[in-house]
Amino acid sequence: MSRYTLEQLTKHQEKRDEIHYGFIKHVLLMSSGLFGILVSLHKPMITNNKNIHIVFGLAISLIALGIILLTIALFAQVSIHKKIHLQLKDEIIKQLHDYTYIPSLAKANPSKTYEFCEKISYISFGFSIICLTIYCILIT
Repeated sequence: MSRYTLEQLTKHQEKRDEIHYGFIKHVLLMSSGLFGILVSLHKPMITNNKNIHIVFGLAISLIALGIILLTIALFAQVSIHKKIHLQLKDEIIKQLHDYTYIPSLAKANPSKTYEFCEKISYISFGFSIICLTIYCILIT
């Protein structure tokens, strides 16, 4: 069985965090673009079918909710990196004052609130896609 060194573990965590951060950024960028396009290109229709208006409004609202919640989740990623930076700084200061000090791993995990926001944002985006599909079916 192979054992990971502290350096390998740190590199693996950094790579994982970088991929997760990039994924959130891309989803946020795509959803913001979709929101802008839908709002700017939507033409009000003169129709008596209120279901069309309700479904479209719900889709726009769900996209907006997803964007807000995913922005909060992205803030959590930035906050975690700042926390790790401060922990590492403290570790270095302790090492400078005590040569026999054994360093610990710097750890920072997002709070349950941030994890909840990220999960709910993905659910919101999923429901918005369903609402947009229903909207497209109703207008044809």
